[in-house]
Amino acid sequence: MRLSVSVGGTLTVSKIQKQVSDKMRKALAVAGTKALSMIKRRTNKGDGLNGKFKPYSKGYQAYKVDKGKNPFTVNLRDGGDMMKNMTARIQGDTALIYFTTAESNKKAYFNDKIRPFFDLNEEEQKTISNIFTRYLK
Repeated sequence: MRLSVSVGGTLTVSKIQKQVSDKMRKALAVAGTKALSMIKRRTNKGDGLNGKFKPYSKGYQAYKVDKGKNPFTVNLRDGGDMMKNMTARIQGDTALIYFTTAESNKKAYFNDKIRPFFDLNEEEQKTISNIFTRYLK
């Protein structure tokens, strides 16, 4: 997922450019961190982009029972590594939310196909937009 902001026009005064750049980076960092937190919190509660996650398959429920885990709690945290490996960073004029390992990225890709979670819903997007704007002032 990418959160990005484009700034139009050119500022010719280097001091103003630095101030704007510093504010932009801070706004992106805060917005990216908050977006990451929102995704993790929502997912941990068992909610995806479109409400509650659909139940695990019967076979996966049996697997969870064999591991001594609740087969009815759908929060994409079998071992916890995938969600632990989700992080945020700033790259240019973009706040990136991504997975730090190829294995977690692969797990997230397949989980997101069945139970969409790796994005922001409309309400979350508004919240992030408000946070970003507030930090630019």
